[in-house]
Amino acid sequence: MLNHFTISIDNFVYGRVHTLITNSFNHSNGHIIYNMIILFYFGRTIGRWYGSDYLLKLYLAGAITGSLLYLLNEAFFAPLSKKKIDPANNYALGNSYNISGSVGLGGLAIAAVAWARKRRGRL
Repeated sequence: MLNHFTISIDNFVYGRVHTLITNSFNHSNGHIIYNMIILFYFGRTIGRWYGSDYLLKLYLAGAITGSLLYLLNEAFFAPLSKKKIDPANNYALGNSYNISGSVGLGGLAIAAVAWARKRRGRL
């Protein structure tokens, strides 16, 4: 389970690149309900405006972006921390950053569309 459904530096180094996405389908505690409520309301709106294919791409982009940011943090910033944590035993799972990433990327997409329409005089 840890090798295929969690993101860690070790998993990435050993070639388990699929964990960039698969960790988003695993969860360890009860706040998944909160994440699903946000995804439900946000997803309905984005799905209505842009279609379900776009929402899926946005969610997967959030998963990959969140995973890569986690790996960057663990590789470069965590070693500078006062807490000395063994990277081999440090991993992440869940979809909180996917939801946050999806909402953030979705917000950027909506802002870009609004900006483009305003620039063309259609807003």
